[in-house]
Amino acid sequence: MTTNTSSAQPSLSDTEESRAFLQERLASFSRTIAWLFGLVLVGEIGLFVVFPKYEPKNIRLAQALVIFGLVSQVVIWRGLVRTPFRAGLLRALDATIMISAGVLMGIGSALIAETPAHVFVPFSVGLLLIFARVFFIPSSAKRTAILSTACMVPLSLGDISVGKVHPDTLGMPFALYGFGGLTIAALTIGLATIGSSVIYGLRREVREARRFGQYTLDRKLGEGGMGVVYLARHALLRRPTAIKLLPPEKAGAEEIARFEREVQLTSALTHPNTIAIFDYGRSADGVFYYVMEYLDGIDLESLVERDGPLPIARVVRILGQICEALDEAHQRGVIHRDIKPANVILCRRGQVPDFVKVVDFGLVREIVKSDSESANVTGAGTITGTPAYLAPEAMTDPDRVGPASDLYAVGALAYFLLTGQLVFDGKSILQIINHHMKTKPVPPSKRAAIDVPEKLEALVLQCLEKTPNDRPASAHALAEALATIPVTGWSKSDAMKWWDEFEKDARHSQRGIAVADTIAVVPRPLENATTLQIGRTVTTVEDVQPDT
Repeated sequence: MTTNTSSAQPSLSDTEESRAFLQERLASFSRTIAWLFGLVLVGEIGLFVVFPKYEPKNIRLAQALVIFGLVSQVVIWRGLVRTPFRAGLLRALDATIMISAGVLMGIGSALIAETPAHVFVPFSVGLLLIFARVFFIPSSAKRTAILSTACMVPLSLGDISVGKVHPDTLGMPFALYGFGGLTIAALTIGLATIGSSVIYGLRREVREARRFGQYTLDRKLGEGGMGVVYLARHALLRRPTAIKLLPPEKAGAEEIARFEREVQLTSALTHPNTIAIFDYGRSADGVFYYVMEYLDGIDLESLVERDGPLPIARVVRILGQICEALDEAHQRGVIHRDIKPANVILCRRGQVPDFVKVVDFGLVREIVKSDSESANVTGAGTITGTPAYLAPEAMTDPDRVGPASDLYAVGALAYFLLTGQLVFDGKSILQIINHHMKTKPVPPSKRAAIDVPEKLEALVLQCLEKTPNDRPASAHALAEALATIPVTGWSKSDAMKWWDEFEKDARHSQRGIAVADTIAVVPRPLENATTLQIGRTVTTVEDVQPDT
């Protein structure tokens, strides 16, 4: 078992992440400075409108200086937003902003020398600038001390020199003014250095906390009933991966058993249409996790929402791949129990478009009746799945759910792909479940906008039979039957063109694969009630009566 380590050396991707983060923060910092200069400009104009007798003769030059600072920061901000900068250039830009700001404010203090405003305006802006940098820019204490000093020195020299030449504007003895100014400057630098040290240390702790073994978390992809999924990077390998975490607050004995069973059973499956598991471990702070391949594609639910019902040829090829993945699982004594569009991801693997990956084996169960431990991992008498795709036997006798139940879900999924609609809908979850138990489905050809081949429709309706024995004999038999359906259209070139357009859109929106929540329905054997658990929300519906 892999454990969490914090001694791994930064990888190239770690360095790139730090560079990108620094650029993002530097852009925010320069934008904030631009706003600060804008407020100073408005304040200067308003101050001398209200108190015209205090207006210095060089006020126009002072205002031009502020405008120059504002425009330069806007240019820097827009440049940082639009163009990637090298890390060395970003650090140089950080230093340039601080030093030039100190120089500009020192000159500004000299330009308004004959007014008392020079005593507090530039100095106050300098203090705000230094403290703003602490919050925005990730920086070591040493670098913060150096750059804060580099900003305060020209500002303090300019301000003190003006006070020496115009002591009548100080309102206090020059010695006291100079001593007070230097003391405030020193305290500002000291506090900024301490603050930077604390924040920098916290950032490092957060970065270390995001490491699981050789993997570092990037961003959250989704959350389901059995954990949270993050995009992650390996310290040495450059390929992206996905990590599923079981937080400590969810890590009861039953949850851990299910989590471990999920990774053990899924990792034993080797079919290319099943998601691959790379690693498994527990971090030092008690978080269980496993690492799987990252699927940069789209789930079938999102695909239908995006494009509507799919072409017949595309549906047949997708269904065939799903059946191939399920065939291996069933042959190994494993049923999925939650086949649905959100748990089937469509990808492009190399030059192979529309490559199917079956995911989220969090509800899998071994069909080994002699193994009481594995048979009870999901809880005896528990119906687990998504109502729109639940087989009738999942409600009437959940302990006997088997391969045929997965095939029922495949039929419901096929119906959704062909029509863009669920097999059954209703005003409540119970109505939907009741329809699956008792109502004969409307043939998809009567609801689809395109012609559905008779053989395909017959297979879909056979999968949706109420009695398991009336469904296809196996996932393998269903895959073979699908392969005999003559279909035209949706060639490989059509698929490649679709994926080119999709990936172009995805680069702009940074799409991620969401992990859909499932619903656990737990019948109470001694009470006429049913508990519906949706994610973290639990609703009890009393006196459930079957009606249509």
